[in-house]
Amino acid sequence: MAILVFDGECGFCRKRAAWLHSHDQSDLVIVAWQETDLDAINLSEQECSQRVQWVDGDQHRAGGAAIAKCLASCGQPWRTAGTLMQWPGIRVLTELGYQIVAANRRFL
Repeated sequence: MAILVFDGECGFCRKRAAWLHSHDQSDLVIVAWQETDLDAINLSEQECSQRVQWVDGDQHRAGGAAIAKCLASCGQPWRTAGTLMQWPGIRVLTELGYQIVAANRRFL
């Protein structure tokens, strides 16, 4: 079971989490970090306050890589987009895009 941990105090993040919940086709659990036991999933408040986190067993992704993993669990065309976002050359752009959005999320 994969878990996406996001900032529950961010309006933009809450809206994106709701969108993802409505499009996810797996058993993804989507939770605000403020409302979960972070120790149980080996995450810290600092990690979660800085970037969205995706955890599935011993796999852990943050930022753009976490978003890519989540999109890959959705139906088409999002599944293809999430898969492409994980390709080596595109991963850099995925992370850059994530950083831009994260830095400006209060305006979105």
